[in-house]
Amino acid sequence: MNKNAYLIFSILFIIFFLGLSFISPGWIYVLDFVVTPFTTWQNFFSTTLQWQILDIVNYFFWNEVTSKLYYLFVFVLWLFTASKLWKQLYVLLNSPKNKLWIYQAITALFLLCNPWTYERLVTQPWIAVGMFAMWLWISYLIENIFETKKYSLLWASISFAFAFMLFPHASVMILLIWIVYIALYYKTVAWKYYFIAPLIIIWLNANWIIGSLFFGAELGTNYAASFNRWDIEVFVWNSLSNLWVDITHLLLYGFWGEKYHILTPDKFNEYWYVFGIIALCIIVYGNVKLYMFNKRFFVFLNIVGFFSFVLALGIASPIFGWLSNWLYANIPGYIWMREPQKWLWVTMLCYTIFFVFSIDDLWKRFPLIWKYMLLFIVFVLMNTWNPMNLFWYQKQLYWITIPSEYRDTALKQYNTDPKSKYLLLPWHTYMGCSWSRWKNILSQQTNYFYPLQTIVADNIEIAQKYSNSSSPTSQNVEKYLQNKDISLLQEENISYIIYQKDCADASKYIFLAENPELYMPVEENNFVNIYQINYE
Repeated sequence: MNKNAYLIFSILFIIFFLGLSFISPGWIYVLDFVVTPFTTWQNFFSTTLQWQILDIVNYFFWNEVTSKLYYLFVFVLWLFTASKLWKQLYVLLNSPKNKLWIYQAITALFLLCNPWTYERLVTQPWIAVGMFAMWLWISYLIENIFETKKYSLLWASISFAFAFMLFPHASVMILLIWIVYIALYYKTVAWKYYFIAPLIIIWLNANWIIGSLFFGAELGTNYAASFNRWDIEVFVWNSLSNLWVDITHLLLYGFWGEKYHILTPDKFNEYWYVFGIIALCIIVYGNVKLYMFNKRFFVFLNIVGFFSFVLALGIASPIFGWLSNWLYANIPGYIWMREPQKWLWVTMLCYTIFFVFSIDDLWKRFPLIWKYMLLFIVFVLMNTWNPMNLFWYQKQLYWITIPSEYRDTALKQYNTDPKSKYLLLPWHTYMGCSWSRWKNILSQQTNYFYPLQTIVADNIEIAQKYSNSSSPTSQNVEKYLQNKDISLLQEENISYIIYQKDCADASKYIFLAENPELYMPVEENNFVNIYQINYE
């Protein structure tokens, strides 16, 4: 393998995807992933280890660097995963080693550039990390099938244990893939590693399990317990370019964020689906070639890929929606998986394998001059099918500097009254501000005003779904905002209101300035006003 060529390819792609301005000042802001300037240590027994690790990295590194390090980690993991996956496939294809780096590059291109991966990297990058862990799991399963290495299943167990920690949706696909894998390859199974796998999962999640059982820690399950039919409707799959939702989904688009204009793929190339169909034809051709190589492996990938496709559609499909409706109605806890789109990673991984099988066959058939054009052709195809990839995702991945007034205000107020509670307004979990270019993001407002004791919104406000919160404090605040009864705030021992006047629907909170006898101004700057509540 030409390691230097692969390394150069990797560096160039990181530059293309993240942009040279990646080294500029600021924090990365995306929909569901915000690293803030201040570290607030989370309760060890109430959050998964991924967030504990992020806190530690935040503490030892300059916080501005942390979010960028996270994305670099995602890209390094992506390259490693692509390399690992292809090494398993080339054993099956018996390909010449001097071509290995080109196939690894093509594998990496498909894994990173397809629409599904893109939409997670610009909204929920930790899901992408969990997805890479699942890809590694599949790679180790393939290794166990074709090379029967002693510890393949052990590494597979560790990989999906990490994936489960990162996103619980992984559990559904883990169960499905294990069942199909055992049915087809039971002779290769080292059963002791199946018993080790649950132990690894428990070990990696022991902190919040102990917190739930013995310390009464608040967990995501408490939040998920309030999910209902509206959650399913809100996060249903989207249809693009007047295509059926099934076809949109088959081309790896349809993420719910498109529906709410969080992502707008057809804005950049309205004929994206033409190139998607070309890619799909290559994928189908590769599926046929796989059948000729190894029929059992063909059956394995097509079964898990098909069921991933069907389950990921959720209730949106007029053909398969009945299955998800039945599961939501009859399987306890299944409604917690309100975003089934996450399961499409399995179909997408199957696409990747089929695609590479096609490229291998085309390599043998093309004349010499075209062989070295393959990588460029694949690059162009992937970036016309998904035109949002390059240049930090068409500037959808960007970094912002939080106004210094936030920090100054927090420290000044902490020196004045460190023990009081502060209510942050406007009351939105996802909120745009002038300094965030008015793009709605998960604001993590608590950390902006560290070390003050702040009460922040926990509502989602998507379509008809206002909130899943079961918090009595949140419910009191929401009642207060409806009727302005300050006794509701007194019940929560709230002494001050921090008003971010350059954010969201700030005009709705003008009543604060209009009632100085109730809300006494104690601090004001370009971005923040602080009012002390007078309960007398």
